[in-house]
Amino acid sequence: MNKKQKITLEKRRARTGILFALPGMIGFFLLTVVPLFITLWYSVTSVDGRLIFLQNYLDTLQSDSFVLALKNTLLFSAAGLPLLLLVSMLLALLFFSIGRNSYLHTGALISVLLLPIVIPSSFSALFFRIFLERSGLLNTAAPFLGNVDWLHTQPWAFLILTVLFVWKNFGYVMIIDYAALTAVDPEILSAALCDGAGAFRRFFSVTLPIMAPSVFFTAVFGFMNIFKIYRESFLLMGEYPVSGVYLLQNFIQNNLANMNFQRMSCASILFLLLMSIPVAVMLRQNAKRGEWM
Repeated sequence: MNKKQKITLEKRRARTGILFALPGMIGFFLLTVVPLFITLWYSVTSVDGRLIFLQNYLDTLQSDSFVLALKNTLLFSAAGLPLLLLVSMLLALLFFSIGRNSYLHTGALISVLLLPIVIPSSFSALFFRIFLERSGLLNTAAPFLGNVDWLHTQPWAFLILTVLFVWKNFGYVMIIDYAALTAVDPEILSAALCDGAGAFRRFFSVTLPIMAPSVFFTAVFGFMNIFKIYRESFLLMGEYPVSGVYLLQNFIQNNLANMNFQRMSCASILFLLLMSIPVAVMLRQNAKRGEWM
């Protein structure tokens, strides 16, 4: 094949790749880029279409309900994400240790633990309601607890939503951690053991740094899924839950229902920034280490 034929073949392959990618690019433009610009326009205009720039943002930031939603979202992120990463890592270490030191087959059990992430939100909410409603199984089986309305009382509502978030996502994160553990070279760990490093020292000084790209990915995945918990929150606690679990998603949805598009758009843009900034920081820190997923 001469040089001219090679260039022609490369152009044909490039055109074919563009044709295959074109439907996805069109869908991304119509369903993501266009709505984003419409949201931006609503956020800087008044109800009658006048351009008022940042006034809507100032009004939104001064709203008590927005401040409450923002505070609760940050608290929920600070509580739910570390707990998710910790539980998933501990389970991954447990199954890795069992699989390495015995003849037990842990694959089936790991597959079972993946079920919560594929179970529909409606089923998950129904499962929790059966146990935690005022007339649910928990109050029926333990009347001495005082017939608490667990889903509509603080701090129980916050704890329940945090547990539900961890329960829904730990299986997927655990699988990624488990795969990362299997990729660690045993000879490196053996060398560390020969140097006198204990189990904790080997994990924090050898295993965890090697797993850093995977841990980074699970952190981003968990952080993004924090903002999907609204489905379960809505099904369990309704449009207006107790103040402790009133999240940004609730604020956006309620303003949409009230047709307050300006405030909803401002909250959505601020919501996007809230999601983007931590991810950008994590990407930057990961790039500084020279490690990529």
